[in-house]
Parts: sequence; structure tokens; C-alpha cells
Amino acid sequence: MASLVFALAIEAADKPAAKARPFRGTIKIVNKPAQTIVLKGEKAQTFKIISETKILRDGKPVGFEDIALGDTILGGYARQAPDGHWDALTLKLAPKTPEAAGSPSPKPAPAPAPKQPKAK
Repeated sequence: MASLVFALAIEAADKPAAKARPFRGTIKIVNKPAQTIVLKGEKAQTFKIISETKILRDGKPVGFEDIALGDTILGGYARQAPDGHWDALTLKLAPKTPEAAGSPSPKPAPAPAPKQPKAK
């Protein structure tokens, strides 16, 4: 039994620890078929949305289909997969503005018409 535990410990020591990192930014590409997002910036960062990814907006869970171009990620965390790509583990999206949510913003009240001078 001790040799099995020792062998497993050696095997685990041979594998480097998975890299993980926080990220944030504005989404410039949403690739629905590939389940990926790309952030704006000099180095376009790509993150794959996996079954483990927790996506929140206003503290409530939302689905990948609710992510849109221009959404801001206030905080995210990702780990590097063995093949080198980054898997998103968490995404905290900024609340949608009324314009982004599809509802028009209230229009300002029209200015009052200028008063006409009384005819004499």
C-alpha cells in the first residue's frame, strides 16, 4: 500500500501545477459554436466557456447565450488547460444598461414652446 501511495506522489510531482489567473475586460467577440469569448486589447485574450464556468450578472446566474458583444467582465478567473488554451471558471458581468438590454432609455421631456407675444 505504501508503495502505491509513493508511486502516486511521484506521478503527481512530475506534473506541473495548472496555471490559473484572474482577468477582466470588455468582450469584443462571442463565438457561440466554439463557446469562446475574446476580450479587447493589444493581446486579444481568448477564454473557453466550459461546463464548470459560473457566469453571473447582478449576482444571478446567467447562461452563455446571455453574453453579448461589449459586455464588461468585472472579474473573471481562468485556468490553463493542458493544450495551452484558457478555460474560464468564473465570469462576473457588469449589469446591463437599459440601452444594452433592449429597452429604450426614457426620453427627456420636450422643452416648453416659446410664448407668443399677444396681438394688440
